Amino acid sequence: MTDQKEYHKKYRQEHKEETKTYRKKYNKIHKEEMKVYGRKYMQVHKKELKQWRKDHKKEKKEYDKIYRKTHSIQIKILIKMYYQTVKGKEVSKKHTYKRRRQLGFEPLNKYFEGAITHHITNKIVVYIPEEIHSKFSGYGRKKHRHLILQYYGSIKEMVNANKQ
Repeated sequence: MTDQKEYHKKYRQEHKEETKTYRKKYNKIHKEEMKVYGRKYMQVHKKELKQWRKDHKKEKKEYDKIYRKTHSIQIKILIKMYYQTVKGKEVSKKHTYKRRRQLGFEPLNKYFEGAITHHITNKIVVYIPEEIHSKFSGYGRKKHRHLILQYYGSIKEMVNANKQ
């Protein structure tokens, strides 16, 4: 048994580059299978992985730091792609309103193409068409809200109009 282990260890050291190129090629060809396997592995070993991260906090932090430095371009691309999705846009808006103006973000209706967020109160948000929102811009916050509510009649009508 030890002879076999030593043989394999020696073989891997001697054929390092060949093994590396073979693994890259294999991973590229079997990408979907590897993803499925990885997801299954994560589900089965969830507790062990959680415990390992807990036990190796410092090592994980160092690894993540190195990873971020070496893969900064890929990370930036992934982040940019995420913020172009509907969920990413909503998260971005929520974060912006919370930080800059101390406003909440509780949407009453769903986002639709061409919509802009409008705060009815400091917490409640409604998605309305951009042209309507800009039509009543240039007023103070209270008057702006009042004019938009007058335009729609009521909050319920506003939400129903945007759900269709």
